[in-house]
Amino acid sequence: MCLQTNAADTNSHDLKQFFDWLLDIGNGKLGEPNDGYGEISILDEFLIKDFNDPIQAIVETTYPNLLQNYSNGDFLQKRALIASTKDVIDSINDYVMSLIPIEEKEYCSADKSNELLNPAFGVLTPEF
Repeated sequence: MCLQTNAADTNSHDLKQFFDWLLDIGNGKLGEPNDGYGEISILDEFLIKDFNDPIQAIVETTYPNLLQNYSNGDFLQKRALIASTKDVIDSINDYVMSLIPIEEKEYCSADKSNELLNPAFGVLTPEF
């Protein structure tokens, strides 16, 4: 994971602590041992507290001016979402795609799941 900022007034110690915290989440180092569900404390400064629609609030906070920047790869690469489940991310993705005024394209990888799309993929190994 690569994290960086351009903010001149950002305290580098605070920023490093935040980056380390994010990495600890990703590496499963935070929280108690669990069965796939656990609790992680998030500082108030990282929470979105004033909203009517939580998904809309997440998108507007994470991707300000999305409609002007959705085709800018640099804009999108500098933002990330952390969610409790893949279903939450899927809901956010569906919401974002409903906002963007272009036709959606789906690119599939050539792994075993694509055998359902085209039987010819069944003869290809993931290494190929």
